[in-house]
Amino acid sequence: MIGDLKSKGLVKESEGAQVMFIRYFMIPLMLVKSDGGFTYDTTDMAALWYRLNEEKAEWIIYVTEAAQQGHFDMLFQAARKAGWLPSDVKTYPRASHASFGKVLRGGDKRFRSRFTHSAPLVDLLYEAKDRSKTVLIKHGYDKKLTPEELDQTAEAVGYGALKYADLKNNRLTSYTFGYDQMLSEKGDTAVYLLKVYGRICSIIRKCGKDINVLKKTGKLALDHADERALGLHLLQFAEAVEEACTKLLPNVVCMYLYRLSKQYTKFYSNCRVIGSAEETVERDKPSPTLFFPERANRPARREKFVANRPEREMEVVEKRELKLYNSKTETTEVFNPIDHDNIGMSICVTSTGLRHLGNARSAVNSDLLYRYLRHLGYQVTCVQKFNKVEEEANEQYIADIGDLQCLTPTHQLGSSENMIENVSFDIHGCGHHNAIPQCVACDASGANYLFLNGNPIIEDMGQPLENFLTREIIAKYHPVALRHFFTRTHYRSPLLYSVPELERSSEALDTVYQTLQGLYQAVSPHREDAMLRRKDTISEDGADAKQSARTIRMIQNVKRKFEHEMPEDLKTSHILRGDFQETMRMINNSVLKLKTFQNERRLSLAVSLVEVEEAVTEVLGVLGLHTTTSYREFLEQLKRNALARDKLAKQEVLQSNIQLDAIQGTVVRRLAGDSRSAAELMEFVTPAGNFLKCVRKTCGNVESEARREFEILCLLKGSARVVQCFGDLLHQRQTTLGVTVYGFYMEYASSGTLEAKIEAHPKGFPTSMVVRFARMILLGLRSLHEVGYVHGDLHSGNVLLFPCEGEGFEEEAKICDVGNAKKIGGDLENRKGGAALFMSPESLSDGTYGTAHDIWSVGIIVVHMFTKRKSPKTVYKKEKDKLRKKVEPIIPPNLGDEATDFLKLCLAGEPEDRGTISELLDHAFLN
Repeated sequence: MIGDLKSKGLVKESEGAQVMFIRYFMIPLMLVKSDGGFTYDTTDMAALWYRLNEEKAEWIIYVTEAAQQGHFDMLFQAARKAGWLPSDVKTYPRASHASFGKVLRGGDKRFRSRFTHSAPLVDLLYEAKDRSKTVLIKHGYDKKLTPEELDQTAEAVGYGALKYADLKNNRLTSYTFGYDQMLSEKGDTAVYLLKVYGRICSIIRKCGKDINVLKKTGKLALDHADERALGLHLLQFAEAVEEACTKLLPNVVCMYLYRLSKQYTKFYSNCRVIGSAEETVERDKPSPTLFFPERANRPARREKFVANRPEREMEVVEKRELKLYNSKTETTEVFNPIDHDNIGMSICVTSTGLRHLGNARSAVNSDLLYRYLRHLGYQVTCVQKFNKVEEEANEQYIADIGDLQCLTPTHQLGSSENMIENVSFDIHGCGHHNAIPQCVACDASGANYLFLNGNPIIEDMGQPLENFLTREIIAKYHPVALRHFFTRTHYRSPLLYSVPELERSSEALDTVYQTLQGLYQAVSPHREDAMLRRKDTISEDGADAKQSARTIRMIQNVKRKFEHEMPEDLKTSHILRGDFQETMRMINNSVLKLKTFQNERRLSLAVSLVEVEEAVTEVLGVLGLHTTTSYREFLEQLKRNALARDKLAKQEVLQSNIQLDAIQGTVVRRLAGDSRSAAELMEFVTPAGNFLKCVRKTCGNVESEARREFEILCLLKGSARVVQCFGDLLHQRQTTLGVTVYGFYMEYASSGTLEAKIEAHPKGFPTSMVVRFARMILLGLRSLHEVGYVHGDLHSGNVLLFPCEGEGFEEEAKICDVGNAKKIGGDLENRKGGAALFMSPESLSDGTYGTAHDIWSVGIIVVHMFTKRKSPKTVYKKEKDKLRKKVEPIIPPNLGDEATDFLKLCLAGEPEDRGTISELLDHAFLN
């Protein structure tokens, strides 16, 4: 090797040694020392030369720790300089260094193979086997297996856990060695993969089929979504192996296997097939189908075989280890308690003067951790220690945090009382930045984890200056709304106090509890039977199977983010958004369906709703947002708080001596009177920042209409797609001419009406805009129908536009003018018509108003948005007895199949042929 390098003139002499200088490297490659000896450089270069020239290797991979990266870079550069390797690093033959990170043994201390205190590998393997055997015995496998089988199983699991833990991490990063994590049955571990593999082997064994024969003759039928998902994932195996080989990253294959196992577990839970009695009856679990070509009595829809066991389905979502940010070490760490049977938690409280937002947030965050630890099954000893002697202030603090639904700790100690003896604390929680030096000063060891929250954007925590007092806030907003406001920001992030954000939290809670109240009312007549039925939720004829699949999906939506975000340092900000909100919509749709179902299907749906309710309340309970009162009473409390805010705003305006006719407020501008409705509109802003509109009717006898609209709008408070009214009173006053006028506060639509926007547009709206506005209108109608009213006069002019805060769109739509709404099933005397071009055939012929009437109006609005024109007037001049059959609004051509089908559902001649709001919202055109 050295002779080859000398012949190429690459070896130089330096201070008696023979070296090779490599560009960009300060130190040369030492080939022969001055005393004639050889070095690692020499042997490594010789080995590389031999493998390339004698063994004709195509790819040589050196697997060593990352610290040797520089050495191998120099080695490979020298080989290229010598012509042994091509200059292009991707051309064969090639050499690579697959470096790996450190293996830590806790506290960032690494295992060192040359240190005498490091455990030899054989000892690590033996301990892994022993620990695995202990776990197996704990689960009773010593009674199921022979001693020899138990040893073999323990060895397979223990060694496999050790190997997989090393391979699953990106080789470039370091990882902490820990047996408990490696041998866990949940999460990304070899034990979990082996558990899934054992399940697959069990099914193959019990199916009575020859798998080798099936592979050759069987035909897969991937009908169910989970079957297709599993099949697609299987097809990615070759790609995963290729990526692992190309990038020299074995963790890619581990990641593929873990995701495959999770996908298989989901598939196993959701797909029922032919199988043994144990698989299909005793376990009440569906069996996998991907390997079996035969099925008995396969229905048209695959969901007919989905078992209605959502609480078991949740087992698919693996509970991950809890990670907490430790302010003591300023790192996020896996929570490893001193005693797994009893967690010690201390909370430091400083209660000086009135409790402010910082006190409240610290208490809520500590309570959140307390609740979640208990939810995970830990027994928690929580000690609350007051730092101040003022007992009265301490009592007020306890009352305030009680309003915020904070759980009572195990022990509460005054400032003069000593900490409980013989209790080891894992976690110390407080809300101020001096906690770390205090802990060090008082106790050299302190708690293992220091749990601090980010401060609100305020002056000072101890003596609040221009701060926000908790009692002043909960006088306007429900305490649970304040708690919801806290959960929307991660506990370590700074919290900016904002009235609009508190309003949004209050509205979000109102939406959730309106949904739960609707569910409770709908299920109440069937709840007792539903609870009895839960033992056997699948009927013989499979009538509820479709709803069962929907139930499982709803529960997954509720818990998916909860199970994934909470273990990651209590990330609560997105738990009640996205999937959770989608579940609220699905519950509302199911409640509407419950009224139409009969007998068996109704009972099965009631069972499903009860189970979904339990999942929702479980998540709310851990977050501390589940009310201790009834749903109805909680909603009444939210309403009283909203009315109190209105009154306080009015009082503040009155105190400023600003008076303008029927309203008091800071006027932004006075709008021109609308001669058609004889209403005078004024825009003003309240101290809370709300832009409101006052409507003052002055034509004829309008009290009944004004009162009717006000009462309906009060029922719709909190509905995001209906124009909101404010306050709790219908104002009445006499003008100087003796005319009685009525008014109430409403939102002001500064972007005008949908009709005006259509007319101002150069041509019809693009499809994306039509879809967006149509969905918003349908959502508004759904809210109106849910409180028992048909709009009756919906048209483009009764859809108001508001500035949109989101990106990509300018306005959002809300329906308004519900004064002419008809009560579903009644109000026959209120036959006053609306805009003729938007009226349904049945309303024109015999004055019939049902929910289908509003659907017709939506169809005409969609046509209006697409074409800038409405249906022709001439179609309404037919004879009354022929009108309903002959009215066929012209559907614009070239809209596409989805839009055309949507309009056909809206504009069907017979009311019963039109789509429901739920069907339209789920239609492909809107999705």
